[in-house]
Amino acid sequence: MMARRQGIAPDCATLWDDQKHARHYWNTIQQLGGSYVHKTLSGITFAPNFRVLDIGAGPGTLAIPLSKSVSQVTAVEPSPGMMTVLEENISHEKISNITCFQRRWEEVDVDSELNAPFDAVIAAFSLGMPDIRGAVEKMIRVCKGCVYLYWFTGVPTWTAHYTALWPYLHGTHYQPSPKSQVLIGALRQMGIDPAVEFIPITFPIRFRSFDDAIEEVSPEFYVRTDSQRETLARFLEGILVHEGDSLVLSHFYMAIKACWNTKAFS
Repeated sequence: MMARRQGIAPDCATLWDDQKHARHYWNTIQQLGGSYVHKTLSGITFAPNFRVLDIGAGPGTLAIPLSKSVSQVTAVEPSPGMMTVLEENISHEKISNITCFQRRWEEVDVDSELNAPFDAVIAAFSLGMPDIRGAVEKMIRVCKGCVYLYWFTGVPTWTAHYTALWPYLHGTHYQPSPKSQVLIGALRQMGIDPAVEFIPITFPIRFRSFDDAIEEVSPEFYVRTDSQRETLARFLEGILVHEGDSLVLSHFYMAIKACWNTKAFS
């Protein structure tokens, strides 16, 4: 196992290993109604005969609604927890046109495992690949239509929380992940000038109790000891808000959608 880099949160694939944590995320998406999915997919037209590749599909946030309006969805998701919830959701809704691969995108053999090309490729908030250029080149290779990439810009609420708390938990400064300017710069170096749209997103996360909040948030802060748990608890006491029977952790972030037609840049 590779040594974990200091000063960064667990990567997405590791963060969502736990099925309970993945289900809580799916429940949060459901509580938002259709607004989150609508904001993400707004302005995109999918034809009924489209075949769509969803990279970093999570519990089916986009794959499940997309499956109702396109011919076929291929969902690539590395986390075992998320994949379990995705397959549960597919079974529950009796969906027959989603094909799942539990892989990191870097590990997928596009020649032997994927039935390319796809009419659209989507990677929504799943761009934590170490070689982003290689990952994008691989997306282009399997796409005959448009590629849609979503990533963060500015300082999301959770980044501010990590930055404030990380030194007290781990004795080192937090290192934020590269944001949208790095992604756009990489695309332009590849000769791609994507259309860019900014999307403001409010993402409240609800917990049934304070203990539930600590349990759900601990993996994100890489909390492992009782002392770290106490530090996190004091921090959460200051930012959680009571709403009815729930405690709410409010998140806000500005996202970008960068998209282009692969035919225009081939």
